[in-house]
Amino acid sequence: MLKKGHRIHLSITSSSQNFIFLNTNTGENPATAVKTVQTTQQMHHQARNLS
Repeated sequence: MLKKGHRIHLSITSSSQNFIFLNTNTGENPATAVKTVQTTQQMHHQARNLS
């Protein structure tokens, strides 16, 4: 349990774990892609819709 006043940093990405290339969200090869597309990530935290 975090003590009062402490902070936690949470990073949510659409890339693979331990993958060094960003997910450009274009379907192109991430090693050579130059164009990126902005996306919206959704995180479900209800018992019936766990992410």
